[in-house]
Amino acid sequence: MNSDIKVAFINPPISTASTASMLTWGYLKTYYNRKGKYPHKIEWIDPPYKFDKYNTVENVYDEISDADIFLFSSYIWNYQINKSIAAYVKKQKPNAITMLGGPQIDVDSEDLINDNHMYDYINVPTSPGELFLLDFLDKYFEQDTLPDPRFIPYEARSSIKLPWEFIDINPYGESFDYFNKLFQYSKDNNLTYYTSFETSRGCPFKCTYCEWGGGTGTKIKTKSIETVKAELDSLRKMGVNYVYYTDANFGAFRERDLDILKYARSLGISVTGISMLKTTNLEKQISLWDAVYDIQDHSASHIRYSLVPSVSIQTVNPEALKIAKRKGLCLEDQLKFAEHLKNKNMKPDIELIRGMPGSTLDDFYEETNIIFTIDPYSQAEVLRFDYMMLPDTEVTREAKENKHGIVTVDVYIDEVNIDKEKFISDLYKNNKSYYKTMSYCNSYTQDEGVQMLMMSFVLNYAMRRFYSEDIGLSSKEFSIATWKAIQHINGFQEIYNEFYDILNPKTPPRNIQQILGRDRLLVVTEWIKTNETDIQSWIYAEAFAEIA
Repeated sequence: MNSDIKVAFINPPISTASTASMLTWGYLKTYYNRKGKYPHKIEWIDPPYKFDKYNTVENVYDEISDADIFLFSSYIWNYQINKSIAAYVKKQKPNAITMLGGPQIDVDSEDLINDNHMYDYINVPTSPGELFLLDFLDKYFEQDTLPDPRFIPYEARSSIKLPWEFIDINPYGESFDYFNKLFQYSKDNNLTYYTSFETSRGCPFKCTYCEWGGGTGTKIKTKSIETVKAELDSLRKMGVNYVYYTDANFGAFRERDLDILKYARSLGISVTGISMLKTTNLEKQISLWDAVYDIQDHSASHIRYSLVPSVSIQTVNPEALKIAKRKGLCLEDQLKFAEHLKNKNMKPDIELIRGMPGSTLDDFYEETNIIFTIDPYSQAEVLRFDYMMLPDTEVTREAKENKHGIVTVDVYIDEVNIDKEKFISDLYKNNKSYYKTMSYCNSYTQDEGVQMLMMSFVLNYAMRRFYSEDIGLSSKEFSIATWKAIQHINGFQEIYNEFYDILNPKTPPRNIQQILGRDRLLVVTEWIKTNETDIQSWIYAEAFAEIA
């Protein structure tokens, strides 16, 4: 039988301006303490969290060097940093056990093991990491050799899957001292603390672009309302005043979910990042939204927390929704819903994915009618999401098979682009997080894809600055005229070429968030401001020439 061990957990945050949610660590620890056979043989080391101070992998390692097992939680923004830390761990302690989990794992890659040679075990994304670790630890203590990965449920080389329960636990309460220390450090150092708040896990829908904890196409498993309220009590005791709601479908259990919202509100805790139940029923959607809106504090002082749920449209094209296996309102009902939000003075974030397979350039402009009917608070909230093709999704597998004519391009994001005002450590300075995005597919050309990318930023400013319903044009007609107009303006081709190069599969990967060496939104906005008079004149000329 193997001896007692110490376990470390590593989850670098999205930027040095923030601290990461360590909720996964809380679940892993509490789940094993409740369900495992040998909790008395494990010491759980507090996860390192001072990534605004760490300058090298050595700095991180020094805080957890006593560990025997190192657990890494991998996301798009930190998987490269994790690889560096894991490789350093193996160099310093060759016999240490390293384990990889999280969504940023391409389990379908032929080079999965070679690409992740610094990890001894790999947990399949969206599977129950608690069960994976529990089974490993029990086997570890019951035998003299390391457990064979082929016999660990939800390990990448295993076909074993077991039923599991989302047990009724309050990880914030169970590890209160650590989470309180983490929150107070964030507060004292003016860092954003992502307080994840999970009351259920799983999602019954099967959107091809989505990864979700607990898996897609699965039954939703919930905590009891009593445990959820106890968790909110723990967070309030820390001084937390807002949480990021991580459930996939708020409203799936309507009365329960609204009760949670009311209780959080009574404690002075705002619930943000709410992902609403997907439905094709307009009346049901309006009723749920009205109920949430009546509970939440939606005053202007709280805009930064996005207290009003986001409108998850993704695309107005029914064929694209069908391809993506996405349930949602039809276009006619989307417009009615937008009018309802406008009449209620709700100004939510709007979720659109630019260039979904099946969608067209015409759809892109059609969506402006919805965007500017709702009229969200912040300019930043009307941007279409870049199509981030997560590794363990159906659309990524479809792209490998060239289904729907999908052609992808490698791009990356980096820490410098996320927050230019904060100190950037060497650990983050050269961290390039690569992913694949859509260049083009059967429903639109490469040039049209570039046009949609560029116009996402042009319209963000131009529509607010130049458009009014009084001119007699729909926002769609005005948007199309804007595209024609900017082609007359000095500097257009230089900016267009930059966006074209980003989406060009034949050129080296680019930072998708930068053109001309600077933030893409800033470059485009400054260009429009500099040429504002000429652009406005050309817009009206193009718009009314079309009418004539």
